[in-house]
Amino acid sequence: MLKEGYLILSFNKLVILIFGVVMLAACGFQPLYNNNSLSGFVVNAPSDQNESSKIIYKGLTNILSSSASSENYIIDFIVDEQSEDIDIREDEKVLRKNIVISVKFYVK
Repeated sequence: MLKEGYLILSFNKLVILIFGVVMLAACGFQPLYNNNSLSGFVVNAPSDQNESSKIIYKGLTNILSSSASSENYIIDFIVDEQSEDIDIREDEKVLRKNIVISVKFYVK
């Protein structure tokens, strides 16, 4: 009788152990992106060649690489730069500006 209770208890422990191992294996860490996930992108040069557009274009072309083997995605972007004078002296000299830069991306 004592042996049967011990077997049932060990069987329950074994089931819990197997269930725990399966759950841990299912929740294992896998990276969201791999090395090839940023390939296949072509960045079009912006039509307006201001300083902000050049910086963004250079950064995108350095990060993203085009690949002839996979389907390419074309990235277009538009930079909208707005500035507003926020501190103007009496002699109309601007001391500070509020600059807002927004970028709209289009992926084709």
